[in-house]
Amino acid sequence: MKRPVILILSFVLLFGVIAWWLWIYEDNSEYDVIYLPSLGGQEEAAIALNDNGHITGTSYKPKLGNRSFFWESKTGTIDIGTLGGMQTSAYDINEKSQVVGCSMNVNGNYHAFIWDIKNGMRDIGTFGGETSYARAVNNHGTVVGIAGTIQLNDDGFEIYHTFLWDDQSGMKDLFNEGLKTDSPTDISDSMHIVGRGEFGKNPTPGFFWSEETGLMTIGDSTSEHTSAEDINEKGTVLGCYDNAEGKSRVFTWNKEKGRTNLDYMGGDDNYGMAINKVSDILIFEANNYSKLVGGRNKKSYLLKSNGDIVDLSQLFRRKHNFIAYDINNKGWIVGKVENKDATKSRAVLLKPRSRECSFNCVNGLNDFRQITLLPCFLSCFSLTC
Repeated sequence: MKRPVILILSFVLLFGVIAWWLWIYEDNSEYDVIYLPSLGGQEEAAIALNDNGHITGTSYKPKLGNRSFFWESKTGTIDIGTLGGMQTSAYDINEKSQVVGCSMNVNGNYHAFIWDIKNGMRDIGTFGGETSYARAVNNHGTVVGIAGTIQLNDDGFEIYHTFLWDDQSGMKDLFNEGLKTDSPTDISDSMHIVGRGEFGKNPTPGFFWSEETGLMTIGDSTSEHTSAEDINEKGTVLGCYDNAEGKSRVFTWNKEKGRTNLDYMGGDDNYGMAINKVSDILIFEANNYSKLVGGRNKKSYLLKSNGDIVDLSQLFRRKHNFIAYDINNKGWIVGKVENKDATKSRAVLLKPRSRECSFNCVNGLNDFRQITLLPCFLSCFSLTC
């Protein structure tokens, strides 16, 4: 009789432990958190990604400055190099996995570049000036950015013009096309360009530009500061504006319907970071840290096209800030997570979760790394860290 009783008690104990385990590690998160392999920098961030899950970002080392990386699951993290100098900053990546940004050359000047894994880094050039910066690249390989001219302003600094560049045509100056601004931020496959208006003017209205429409101002050009940050393939623009209280709030805009203000988000300031083709929106919230007691002063939210709001910062330990930079058309999100003192950060990928059972554990900056239990516990004990 003792053996059956002991056996029954053993099974009860085993199932009790399993039930406790699953209860303790219950995780209703919609995302798996993946920390990208490091280039060894103190501050690292994933800046942009494409629908293939290829990512570009930056890695900062004190006294050495920024280097930039390309990441995919097959190659891991690759340092994309420089134009001969010490530093590189990547800003965007397209579906061809072409990366654009700016890099220091042997003369210590920053030049716009385009990089891919086959051809390496190529210098886009300038309009005769010393510097240039590539801001975005569309899926045709067309780059938008700013380039210095031989002209100088009243303070003795070179005047910048917005450029378009591609492999066939080289660099095209858009100044005479009506785009008299030096702050483009994005370009769509339809060759629509958005940006922040002309530097040094007050106010600085955001803009939309195409060859068909010319320059269209977003907001009141005489009294309102606006900034257009991203555009999707439907022509919906994401940006931010200053409200009557001087706080930054988010808007969407298209040339048919005009502007819709998303002024119901909280926080001191909100910034529109990225929008995908289904109009899922990333919003960054910045707060005055002095108002918080032991909490975060930076948060990131996903505003879904159905109106649901997801607080992405809840995926990470309390006091640690998460800043989301980009979202692709699969809903994958990239950004960085900072430690509580904002002295270190890690590049992060958030993938919508497809598995049923998973939990997180502490790692690295005392944040979370992914440990996944495949459904359902009794059938498989596969852990992936």
